[in-house]
Amino acid sequence: MIETLSDVIQVSYFKATHKRVFKMAPIHHHFELCGWSESKVVVRFWIIELMFVITGLIIFYGNWVGQSGLLGH
Repeated sequence: MIETLSDVIQVSYFKATHKRVFKMAPIHHHFELCGWSESKVVVRFWIIELMFVITGLIIFYGNWVGQSGLLGH
């Protein structure tokens, strides 16, 4: 989703201002042009993805426990 969004941002901003937000879109190419290796970009994206997954699971199970009445309220 972030890859697609970075591409939409780049194209929209360029059409409006003729300037670029990123050196290159999608965003993983921007980081490669900044000097990051491909494996470094991939591992960082995995870490960010893992944080989103954990956040989603916490929200889901927090909501599920709250609605199921398991806390005894």
